[in-house]
Amino acid sequence: MRWFLISLASALVIVSASAQEKAQPRPVSPEELLNAYLGKWEEHMAKVDAVQSNCVLIEDDGTHKNRYVGKVAVLKPNFVRLALKAEDELKNEKKWRFILADGVDVWEFDYRAKVARVRALPKQGLNHPALVLLLGGKAADLQKRYEFSIDPARDQKDNNYVAIGIRPKAKEDQQDMVKAELVLWKNDKNEKLKKSWLLPARLWIQQPNQDQITWNFLDPAPANLTKADFAVPKLPVDWKTERHPVEATPAGRPK
Repeated sequence: MRWFLISLASALVIVSASAQEKAQPRPVSPEELLNAYLGKWEEHMAKVDAVQSNCVLIEDDGTHKNRYVGKVAVLKPNFVRLALKAEDELKNEKKWRFILADGVDVWEFDYRAKVARVRALPKQGLNHPALVLLLGGKAADLQKRYEFSIDPARDQKDNNYVAIGIRPKAKEDQQDMVKAELVLWKNDKNEKLKKSWLLPARLWIQQPNQDQITWNFLDPAPANLTKADFAVPKLPVDWKTERHPVEATPAGRPK
């Protein structure tokens, strides 16, 4: 009888262990995790027409770091308003940067030279990598243009953000960046962060010349914007306007 009880107990332990092994969920592969996030991002951004945020731009050429603070607003498909000031000289107008896309033209306001340079929008619209990555799009289309990657271990540790590595596939995109990392807010439980869910928190770009551009978006949120919010302001009397051929603005570095 004792032998029987010992055998029965051993069998129950084996069965229990086997059941636990079967109950263990299969580890999610990096590809599956990435596709899940890209799918959620696509679905969410399809519902967002406009985004605005306070932001910080950091330009690092390996020797010096320049920091700018300001605001950015974007309205699909071709409206952008970006206003920046040097963080250490907020009142120095010569270091102000203001870029405006009004749906027809792209305006670049040079406060040092007192010149407004204007270019017609490219036929494909605002197709620059930085804007495409910030606004999202169809996952299948994005994956044709970029190679994405994700670290499941890092993602599991971080409850607030999801970091997606990016490498451009097309030669035209490779002229603007070697690689990038897009960080999205993923915490939808925290009421303070809920409005920023799957909106960009940070975009880091390494350019072909090894310069690094970092955009930090402090409080991104969907916004109720209209075309009127992107109207070209009236220029001061001592400014002049110059029209130039169509030319893409480098990623993260408005001229």
